[in-house]
Parts: sequence; structure tokens; C-alpha cells
Amino acid sequence: MDIMQIKCFEAVLNTGNFTEAGEILYLSQSAVSKKINALEQEMGVSLLIRNGKRFTVSPAGRMLMSDFVEILESYHRLMMKLDKIKLDNHATSQPCLSIVGVPLMVRYNIISYVDQFTKLHPEIQTRIEEADAPRVLNLLKYGDYDLAFCADINLDHKHYNVQSLQSERFMIGVSRKNSLAARGSVKLKELEHHRFILNRSESMLDSICIDACMASGFTPDVALYTSRPEVAFEYLRYYPDCAYIGLKTTLETEPAVFHRAIRLEDSPVFNLVLAWRKDKPIHMFTRLFLQWLVKNFNIPCAQAVHN
Repeated sequence: MDIMQIKCFEAVLNTGNFTEAGEILYLSQSAVSKKINALEQEMGVSLLIRNGKRFTVSPAGRMLMSDFVEILESYHRLMMKLDKIKLDNHATSQPCLSIVGVPLMVRYNIISYVDQFTKLHPEIQTRIEEADAPRVLNLLKYGDYDLAFCADINLDHKHYNVQSLQSERFMIGVSRKNSLAARGSVKLKELEHHRFILNRSESMLDSICIDACMASGFTPDVALYTSRPEVAFEYLRYYPDCAYIGLKTTLETEPAVFHRAIRLEDSPVFNLVLAWRKDKPIHMFTRLFLQWLVKNFNIPCAQAVHN
């Protein structure tokens, strides 16, 4: 059980549908449904009784709702205390560049970029926090953060300046025993009857893949969620009927002892972006970091950097 599962259940009850609940939490409708399904499976009870697109709250769901509310209230109190502690600990007369990002920022050497910048500008302190995708956007919206490294999904460009950093496509990893192993490329629709291995949702990779499958006309049957590629590949070794949807660099760089990486013709795209609020003034040192990033890492220059 994780806090996002409980948040999804609460949001569905408050809004009356999965789509609006997803908008509140910066998740897709399918991701909300998956979260609630996982919560129900773990608890061993049905929280919602589904009838097509409609639902009613089950007796178990009504009995547990007050406990869920108490858990969420305790969680929010804890997060508020934690944010205050962090702000107090970093209170300083020196300029401070505050950054929050999804776990994938490590994959793209973001920490290294920040380190190089601070070595050039030792007078500027930096504060970096890693969080899952929904919390990143909430911290950027309500917290004391200047910049956010996040996926360009459910990101309202009306309220945020957005600088594209990295785009990456997905590939399919299958066991060498899989019937598709000899193929050079496949389309998502051809995988309709496969079971899937998906990345966990901290960076919303699973939501991107689920939405792409649904756009192709089917809901993926997910056998395993994992944040570790080596676990996915080991799973393929024993369950050759599964297909792992992973980022291109992951599948091309991992040793292909038990699996083959196959090009996905209609691959969705993961876009890593740097976002900052339009209604919040950009500090001089934040602007300096943005301009340095654009200049040194061949990133297409956004006009907003110079505003």
C-alpha cells in the first residue's frame, strides 16, 4: 500500500469519476484505475463496484474511508513539517537555487550538470529534492522551488515555462524464446495478447505506456511493475510470453543475455523538460543556471529563458 493509491481512491470519490481524479493528481485515467486495482488486490477487498463506466462504493470502501482520510491527513501534516524543516535548514543569506525532479533526472546526468554549475558559481547554494511525478508538480506549484525536472505529461503550459531537454522513445524487450524475438520491429497492437512488464510510476513511464496501448485499442495486462531493469529482464527469462516496455537507452545498454530489444514502430515518447512557474519571478541565479544549461549542453534555447 502506498500513499498515491489512497490519494487516487479519495480523488475518485470526491470527483465522481476517474478522469477528473487523474487531472487533480497529474495522472492519466488508466493510471488512477491501476492504482486503485493494486490497492484492492493488496487489501483483498473491493473498494469500488464497477458497472461499465459507472461505479458505486462498496461496503468495505465505505467502512475504510475514514481510516484512509486519517492516513492522508497524517501524511499531509508530516509533509508540511518536513518542508518547513528543509526550509529552516537551508535558510541562508546566500543565493539558493532550489530544484525538484523526478528520479529519471539522475539518468540524464542532471545532478552532474548542477554540480558543474555550482563549481563555477560557489557563491550560489543549491537545494535538490527527488520526488515522484505528481509530487514534483505539486512542489513546483505550491512549494518554494525555482525549477522542476519532470515529464511533459499533464503539464499545463499556460502556467509554466517549459524548456525541452531530452526526448526518448520506448522499445520492447522480449525473451529470446518469445515468438517475436526474430522480428526487427513490432507495433503495439501486435502485443495485445502479451502480458506486460512496466516501469513503476515515479516518473510516469507506466502511464505513458498504458495510454499508448489504450490508444492502440487495448488495455495492457500488466504482470509486473518494477523500477529496476534487471528485475524485468530476469522476469523475461522465466516468463517468455511477457513483453517489457522500456526506454530505448535501457534496452540497448543492458546485456542482452536472455532478451532481445525490438524497435517499437508506434512508440510513445518520453519528454524530459525543465519547468518553472510563469507567475513567479525568476531570480538572477536561476536565470544564470538556465542560460548556462542551454549554452553548455546544446539544448535548443527557449525564449522564456531570456524573459
